[in-house]
Amino acid sequence: LGAAENPAGQWLGWTPGKQPVMGPEEISWQLEPGTDLVLEMHMLPSGKPEQIRPSLGLHFSSRPPKHIPTTLRLGPKIIDIEPGDENHIIRDSYMLPIDVNLVKVYPHAHLLCREMKGWAELPDGSLRSLLHIRAWDFDWQDEYRYAEPIPLPKGTTLHMEYAYDNSA
Repeated sequence: LGAAENPAGQWLGWTPGKQPVMGPEEISWQLEPGTDLVLEMHMLPSGKPEQIRPSLGLHFSSRPPKHIPTTLRLGPKIIDIEPGDENHIIRDSYMLPIDVNLVKVYPHAHLLCREMKGWAELPDGSLRSLLHIRAWDFDWQDEYRYAEPIPLPKGTTLHMEYAYDNSA
């Protein structure tokens, strides 16, 4: 028995509002023999009995990937907001140890989040905005794919900032 791990560094998920997207064929992850697929569902009550019939579609390639993606999660692992706090800010950051091409951002937060920002601080000190959602809506979550990958050099620091409202 082992611990649950993300396949090849990937976290695959679906959230309310997310649209299915096929990624570029040269960017894929390997699904090793014996890998378990675990479906975890977060359900919201509707007030009536519901029939749940999830399905999963996988697309396989006959060629090995040219590039192997990885997922970096920046955000609150533990959230402890005082009652009544209407602007609780949580920040997280990560310095890239290698050059990367940023393909997409998949922001995620729960109901109390009101705003989120993501940016890159390049080694020369310049800032590049990556994401700004001024009115976060839990019921409309999706990944944001860039028209072209954004090259980020080694030493770039990625930042995320979340603003939560825990007032009445």
